[in-house]
Amino acid sequence: MPRGAEGVNNMECNEAWQQRWEAGQTGFHQEVTNPLLLKYWASRVRNGETKVLVPLCGKSADMVWLARRGHSVLGVEVVELACQSFFAEQEIPFETRQAGAFTVYASSEPTLRIELWCGDFFALTRTDVGDLGACFDRAAIVALPPEVQPRYAAHLGTLLPEGAEVLTVTFGYPQEERQGPPFSVRGEDVRRFFSESFDVELLEDIDLTETDNRWEFSSLVQSVVGLRRKASEVSSSGLAGFQRKHLRGLAHSLRPIVQVGKAGVTDEVIKAIDRALEDHELIKVSMHKPKDKKGMSAALASASGAELCGLVGHTAILYRAREKKPGIRLPSS
Repeated sequence: MPRGAEGVNNMECNEAWQQRWEAGQTGFHQEVTNPLLLKYWASRVRNGETKVLVPLCGKSADMVWLARRGHSVLGVEVVELACQSFFAEQEIPFETRQAGAFTVYASSEPTLRIELWCGDFFALTRTDVGDLGACFDRAAIVALPPEVQPRYAAHLGTLLPEGAEVLTVTFGYPQEERQGPPFSVRGEDVRRFFSESFDVELLEDIDLTETDNRWEFSSLVQSVVGLRRKASEVSSSGLAGFQRKHLRGLAHSLRPIVQVGKAGVTDEVIKAIDRALEDHELIKVSMHKPKDKKGMSAALASASGAELCGLVGHTAILYRAREKKPGIRLPSS
């Protein structure tokens, strides 16, 4: 299970992308609609009015194609210049508003329902995104360092409801041949990261070694993967209701030892939770005035590989057994 992004500062990662955009280092941007989106989307997402999430969207033209098919599109991008460039280059009028920590750029063209939420993807909650039905990830996960990729997969699981479809396009190459981004993510990596919360189907592997390999890797494979969000009612570890009740009883006298502040679910918070769970197995985490306490507590559990055993007010009860010498014995009946 993912246990947070050890050694990776999310703010530093965001600042690095800010610098790349300011320097014009946007060779990853495609001027035309991604051909794999054209090939696979209609067979995966049959409802043309489904609301679609596009993480780490940049100024992707794919969002216009999705909106013209009738979808409502919600893109998430940390770099403001990318959001502004999207609307300027597509010649789409827009308005802005604030939504918590996000600046929202919203199309004012009635036939194109597109919103770009400018801010940290990991601060996004289920309340923010609303009723999503699908997601298109064209190389979003490969933009993130390997230590952050499991957290990305876990957080995406907190945003999407049961049955939501995801189309993911990644690249795999010998990681030692390049210090990303893009980072290597093979089809089997996608399965490893997402299989806890999603049904995973490898749709196609495309060998680009001899055809589209500007970095001259010894091997380069593009993977197209379809994901479908599993039902979330059942615990991934199989904890029974009576076991959760037992853990809530044990937690009754505990005081919160980790606090989530105004900045929300940061890397520092996840690291603190990870350390506390390793030390205590069962902890309470207090949240400062969360807009969506259920969504935030689920994100905390997913990012730390823990079980959410209960929610009392703004305090979440998390449990994760130590891999070596677990201290809490769970009842078997």
